[in-house]
Amino acid sequence: MAGTIVAFSSSQETWTVYVERLEQYFTANKIEDADQQRAILLSICGPATYQLICNLVSPKKPTAFKIEDLITIVQKHHDPKPSMIVQRFRFSGRNCHTGELVTAYVAELRQLAEHCQYATNLNNMLQDRLVCGVEDSRIQRQLLAEPELTFDKAFEIAMASESAEKDVKDLQSPVPVNDLKTHGT
Repeated sequence: MAGTIVAFSSSQETWTVYVERLEQYFTANKIEDADQQRAILLSICGPATYQLICNLVSPKKPTAFKIEDLITIVQKHHDPKPSMIVQRFRFSGRNCHTGELVTAYVAELRQLAEHCQYATNLNNMLQDRLVCGVEDSRIQRQLLAEPELTFDKAFEIAMASESAEKDVKDLQSPVPVNDLKTHGT
């Protein structure tokens, strides 16, 4: 068998991520039989999760359900579908924090957008949040000056500007005297 799957722990990962890892385990080990997949899930999910599954499907036994149904039942318990309006509020109000890298900011925006149902409009929404939410006014001016701005272009400009700012600071910072002596100057 390739890989291992440990018991589910809600403090370490979401149920969705656990199921994705489990699906990868099934794929890597060519486990296609649904009954076998269910048996593996029930045997490796851990005692707390197994008890939860038993409680959620009672009075029936977990083996009376298809694996897809068990996954959905636990999913609804652990990760109920969040309100789209609340998620959009969080997304729209998220600004880049002081010292936060643009890459981290965009990663957080993508995570916040997961339940916003932006679908084909996602890149436009990400672009708007990047332009409006970036803290550095120099980056913001660069983005606003770009006539044909797309999200990908905005992200590229913001990262390049952030990187250039760091490089300038590195070039302008004085080299410690000890470093000069060790380099033969």
